[in-house]
Amino acid sequence: MSSINDLATAAMATTQDESGQRGAFIVLEGLDRSGKTTQVKLLEQRFVEEGKKVKVMRFPDRTTPIGQMIDSYLKSDVEMEDHVIHLLFSANRWEAVKQIQFLLASGTTILCDRYYHSGIVYSAAKQNPSLTLPWARAPERGLPRPDLVLFLDLTEEQASARGGWGGEVYERSDMQKKVRELFWGLSMGGKDIDARELGLDEGEGWNQEEEDLVVVDAGGSVEEVNEEVWSKVKGRVEQVERGEVGRTSNALPAELFGDVSEAGGIAIGDAVNQNWV
Repeated sequence: MSSINDLATAAMATTQDESGQRGAFIVLEGLDRSGKTTQVKLLEQRFVEEGKKVKVMRFPDRTTPIGQMIDSYLKSDVEMEDHVIHLLFSANRWEAVKQIQFLLASGTTILCDRYYHSGIVYSAAKQNPSLTLPWARAPERGLPRPDLVLFLDLTEEQASARGGWGGEVYERSDMQKKVRELFWGLSMGGKDIDARELGLDEGEGWNQEEEDLVVVDAGGSVEEVNEEVWSKVKGRVEQVERGEVGRTSNALPAELFGDVSEAGGIAIGDAVNQNWV
């Protein structure tokens, strides 16, 4: 039986842009309380005002059965082994792949509040010797790759001073500090960080050619941060609309997704090209 999300996504997919133009995939990352959710809402408002199709997604998606298990873990209601919870986070993203592909193919821009970057970095920040960055990244390979990732940069001291801090398992200063270091190490801004300090061998991890991860100073006012975020998002969306980015394809086999024609969706093979992890 199709879920409500599947049916809604399929319905949107039937309104595929006549020009064949796909939507852009934009991800906002950052420490807890860095303002991601607020900025995503403001971006959504901008797109609506411009008459563009837009969809907000968040990970973890706590509405699914897997997401509910993750929610219990984050609220410290249950304990889970590090590898187990990491794979649940990954599975939570994988169960949204159809929806992501269909939305992009319909010309809808996706604004995503956290994605696999957080999943990988937060797990690696636990410094479990057997849960390295390469191990954490492995189950994410094959997921749709964003056109742009913005990391809202804030020190752990600034984040902890904001309201609502400390309510979930990862909201600890030591954890947030390590997460910030790892994100910087995975961006151009982290060139000066010794890879060995991040649990990486030489050449591992991301670089600007593989992942367009841009650091944005989130220490200003909401309005100041939004202007900076919008300038970067708008430019990348315009590039996608002109077909200048996101045209390389390393798509997974169509049979992996099953037959979605009965739900009114489009075949994977008909979807526009999209980057993949």
